[in-house]
Amino acid sequence: MRRFFSAILLILAAVPCPAAVPSVKLFGHIYDADNGAPIADARIALNTTAYIVHSDDFGIFSFENIPPGQYTLTVLALGYKDYTDDEVDIVVDITRRLEIRLYKKNFQIEGIMVAGRRVSFSGDRVAIIEREEINTSRATNLSELLEMVDGVHVQKTGTAAGPARVKIRGGSSEHVLVLVDGQKINPSGSGVADLNSIPLEMVERLEIHKGGASAEFGPDALAGVINIITRPRRVMPRFSIEGEKKWGPWKTEIKSLMVANPYRWQKLSSRFAYNSKKTNGDFDFNYVQPDTVISGTRINSDLETSNYFSTGIYQPSAGLKLSYSGQLYKSESGLPGRPANQNVTARLTDHRKLFTLGLNYDGSSENSLQLQFGFSRFTQHFEDRDSVRVTLDSRFVNDIFNLSYRHSLRFWVGNFIRFGAELRRDILYHDDFVNAMYSMGKTVRDGWGVFVADEQKINLPANVIFDELVLDAALRFDNAHTYKDSTSWQDTTTSHSAEAWSPKIGLALAGKTGQFDYVARAGYGKSFRLPAINSLFWKGDTRSGGNPGLHPEKAGHREAGAEINGLIDKVTLSGGITFFRSDITDLITWVQGFGGVWRPENLEKAQISGHEEFFEIGLYDRFISFIYRNTVTDALNKVEGHNDFDKQLVFSPHYITSLTVRLEYNGLDASYSVRLVDKTYILKANTKYYDSYRLDDVRLGIAKSINGHWVVGLDLSVYNLRDEDYVLLTHYPMPGREWNVGLKISYGDLKKD
Repeated sequence: MRRFFSAILLILAAVPCPAAVPSVKLFGHIYDADNGAPIADARIALNTTAYIVHSDDFGIFSFENIPPGQYTLTVLALGYKDYTDDEVDIVVDITRRLEIRLYKKNFQIEGIMVAGRRVSFSGDRVAIIEREEINTSRATNLSELLEMVDGVHVQKTGTAAGPARVKIRGGSSEHVLVLVDGQKINPSGSGVADLNSIPLEMVERLEIHKGGASAEFGPDALAGVINIITRPRRVMPRFSIEGEKKWGPWKTEIKSLMVANPYRWQKLSSRFAYNSKKTNGDFDFNYVQPDTVISGTRINSDLETSNYFSTGIYQPSAGLKLSYSGQLYKSESGLPGRPANQNVTARLTDHRKLFTLGLNYDGSSENSLQLQFGFSRFTQHFEDRDSVRVTLDSRFVNDIFNLSYRHSLRFWVGNFIRFGAELRRDILYHDDFVNAMYSMGKTVRDGWGVFVADEQKINLPANVIFDELVLDAALRFDNAHTYKDSTSWQDTTTSHSAEAWSPKIGLALAGKTGQFDYVARAGYGKSFRLPAINSLFWKGDTRSGGNPGLHPEKAGHREAGAEINGLIDKVTLSGGITFFRSDITDLITWVQGFGGVWRPENLEKAQISGHEEFFEIGLYDRFISFIYRNTVTDALNKVEGHNDFDKQLVFSPHYITSLTVRLEYNGLDASYSVRLVDKTYILKANTKYYDSYRLDDVRLGIAKSINGHWVVGLDLSVYNLRDEDYVLLTHYPMPGREWNVGLKISYGDLKKD
């Protein structure tokens, strides 16, 4: 523990003192005029001089020691209209601050803009969803938003208001790392995160990293990363307030309230949100099994949540920013059990706390650093008490601490180097109040990682079909040590150690011809996932136990693809295809061994390959849009000599295809979506499966502005319009047709900052 906090002090000591910053004559911030997002790598020049700089990841730039006088400043950024200011006065001993808004061109390829969604210009395909598209999507929660992304498969456990988990490109849910402002929210026991615990109205930006991403994010990013950013990225002290209430079947009510900047302070922006859900969840179902159909009413599936969230950013000086986010979440729900034998008494209480604090310091446009601290606590209490006895009373408390340091440098034009370090501590407490001998007690996992990444942009000759080349590479090393305070009857081992190298390399090429932009990319990397603490030290009963000898699960992943985007008259066209493959070894599976005891082992191997493609056409400035997305995945068991060799992995559909028609006009937004999902096997031998299904969803939204400040909106959504019977997880029947009606009223101060 002493070494842990000593390392923290060393990192804190590395933060430069603001007093050491040289005198700055011109400082500025460049951001998107539509959504306020910072614009990185914009070229800023003072004409008739040699002064040229580029904006950093936060849109910040600065010039130093400029001779007094009047200058013309120009800003060039890929995908945005050029900006010019002819009257930039530099006065002795006065620092000039500029706030520059850039407006998008009709198309961009920084990545490619697809109806507001950007895809990163790097070796890996990273889907980026900004706040603007979140607003127009009419999604009511994160799971609905992610269902619109190719390569992503959302698994729900009941109504739209309930919990949801996510799979990426055929990988397991526990292989997807979920972060909120850099803080992990995957519980250390199971490793599966609930997406719907984060209110969608607080999300500023969503990044979906498809495929392994351990080179950037460390352990547990074996199949991908969902990076949720709630913090504002710049000071924007406009006041606004928004309230919404939604109604649905089964006595469902969802209420939310958000207030931004309730007090005026030019150096501070803040937001506060409250969200609550309540439903009895007792829907009628037809649970279609391979051999039979079970019909009935889902009982003991009620849910009640309350969610408090706050974010903010404070900028005391030109180069210094302090940001924070915090959450208090409480929920209570029933655990209905198997459809054929439902449980009417089992309950789950789930309490969560989250806090992150970030320090961003920009010494100049060529040198910046980030220091971040995060803490999260998950408390889950499972109970089953009937009128006679208590059959289940078990509690998990999981504390996760994280401290990271990142430094960014530019040594020459087009080059961007990042390096840093991270410290992690996971503490898991488990108490079984019915059978104390089966309690795991306290388990601690200490980990650290260091990384370096380099990106080089190269302008290509004019006679080459591509205009720009980007090479990126990263290397990370992680070490983790897990230990507990007691032993189990199955073994006497109380510790587990693991370490891994995670390399990554990629390239991307971008070009333009006529009215079309295009990009091609390819990448390769390795990732890993640490065994869940439950797998290492589980003390379930006399028939199950953990395995402290487990190795991390590992994967080598590669991908290649191309995309194109353009405008012909009033028709926008976008399309692309990406091929991917992951080879996974040391997959953990539970097997029955000597004496009938179930224990986890590193026995499985898998190969996941396939492709994802999209095509979008927008007519008359996207007055009407047609969107096609498709993901084809072969997720195969590769344990040689086994009867299940080359069989499809369970719950990995071969294809997921969606077709959407969207209409946008003068405050009206309507869409009709059809999602087709292939059958999913529920046994490794592929002898039993759930049938393929089709889901039709309709969304309609109307918004009316009053006096330029008040906006009144009405939303209507209908899910599973055709009342299809389908299953996403074993023992979790899904409801039939479901609807949702929402009324939103908002007020915003539209004065300029």
